[in-house]
Amino acid sequence: MEIRIEFSEINLRTILKIDCDKLENIFEAFYRWIKLLHGFCMTRILWLVFIRDYFINTNILGL
Repeated sequence: MEIRIEFSEINLRTILKIDCDKLENIFEAFYRWIKLLHGFCMTRILWLVFIRDYFINTNILGL
């Protein structure tokens, strides 16, 4: 028993285009999420450094 699947060039192109668009959207969302996470981490680190320096400079913790 032989199963043959035939794609016309136009069909194949639309299928590939849809797949590429989906991939692009996934990557874009992933990239945005990474950027957001990175921004959040960086601001947290900056805040921690700022707070640490503030406490050291004002000697509240006696460090």
